[in-house]
Amino acid sequence: MKIFFLVILSLLYSTFSNSVLAQKKQDVFFVDTLSIEFVNNKIFVPVFINNIERRFLFDTGAILSLSQPLQIEHDYELKYNENVMDINGNVDSIPFVLIREFSMGKMNFENKVSAVLNLDSMLLHCLNIDGIIGSNILNELIIKIDIQKKMLIFSNQKNIFKKEKGYTLPLKTLNNNIPIITNLSPFKKAKEEVLFDTGDKHFYSISNRAYHFFDEKIGLSNYTLETALGSSSIGLYGMERDTLKYKIKTDHFRLKNFTFRNVIIKNTSDTNSRLGADILNYGYVILDYINDKFTFIPYNNSKSILLKDETEDIYISVVNDEFIISLIWEKSELYKVGLRKGFIIKKVNDIDVDKENLCETFLNIRQELVKNQLTVVAVDSDGIERIYRTNK
Repeated sequence: MKIFFLVILSLLYSTFSNSVLAQKKQDVFFVDTLSIEFVNNKIFVPVFINNIERRFLFDTGAILSLSQPLQIEHDYELKYNENVMDINGNVDSIPFVLIREFSMGKMNFENKVSAVLNLDSMLLHCLNIDGIIGSNILNELIIKIDIQKKMLIFSNQKNIFKKEKGYTLPLKTLNNNIPIITNLSPFKKAKEEVLFDTGDKHFYSISNRAYHFFDEKIGLSNYTLETALGSSSIGLYGMERDTLKYKIKTDHFRLKNFTFRNVIIKNTSDTNSRLGADILNYGYVILDYINDKFTFIPYNNSKSILLKDETEDIYISVVNDEFIISLIWEKSELYKVGLRKGFIIKKVNDIDVDKENLCETFLNIRQELVKNQLTVVAVDSDGIERIYRTNK
């Protein structure tokens, strides 16, 4: 059974540790600029293994990982198998291997332990990646992420970005150097610790734990737009169970003294709330593992910004090559014209569901669903194919 969700990534957490960056010349200060791709709020970086360029996802919410085909190609030494929990709380055993050497820009990495992932099982092959660069190999570094200039800057110089002034919050790390931003304020009179996760394409996702905590302490009824039962995320081992989802809006999302308005939020089953890669569209960030700081520098030099509302009205999973609605907001126009959770989508505007090209179909349908005028052909719960039209 193949399962694919609209919301991907924030892949995994583990309990193993790894060694730090290995340079050709030890204890030498360096600065390295790396050109990147930024597609659909995902960062892709070139990695060289045996002088062959590979495409890796840059995901601060994950650990170093290889695809199974890459492991088969190189036959790296198996170090151990270990139980790993995904973002939905499911646990299974994952093999870990020893990568002898690889490079990213001018940085050489030696004898790194890496997870081996079956990307096909999650249909992450749609991203066309060979692996993931995760936070566990980024310790002892300062990283500037600038999407406008399409670059990452890496350095081990403590004061390299000292003159760059922005909005700074304390940073701490969990196991495997996973970065946690402290004192972030998503609502008035509310502060929390959040995972900075470049593998999450959204702006901010609130954990169920944080939602219920804030609801008890400050009350979130004025922030909550609606609720729906369904599933909208996939972990390492498949889809989450149906849970109650909250659609939330805040105009008081503050990072230090900078305010983000019109922030549309959905809750997540993950342990931590997450600040995702969408923030990179509004400014560059400095992820400082050396000085334990996270800094945001807005592109527009203002003290606040109005976010674009690009939230999805429906979420789609692919089960046995069928596109199935796994969550739909009841106040959406699509719900009002009759679409429901569990319906099987056959066509959106001029895009037919092509079972032979699921990746291309998924991307095309996703682009169509944000348009104002929609014509959706779907099979309802009675097995009848119907046409649903909306004009947002």
